[in-house]
Amino acid sequence: MLSAQERLLDVIDAGTAAFGAYTPSPQPTAKALTDIRAIAGRVLTDLPEQNIKSLLPPDITQEYFAADPGSPCVLRNDPGSWPRPGRLARPSR
Repeated sequence: MLSAQERLLDVIDAGTAAFGAYTPSPQPTAKALTDIRAIAGRVLTDLPEQNIKSLLPPDITQEYFAADPGSPCVLRNDPGSWPRPGRLARPSR
């Protein structure tokens, strides 16, 4: 069984996703990666912070939970109003 990272690398190399839900109708890599990004965003938004920290390496969680210095919440110095990183981020194209 392939790891998630290996699966992503295979999709990128092949130019097509043809696994799981994509088996009956393979999709271009860009479409599959957009779907994966959307799912990952929901998972990160819904999981409690401690769960994320227990699942991901410290360097990634540190970056993920770092406040954007330009955020209006940071400028007001109101940590209670800081949104979860990525919560309202638009998908990139």
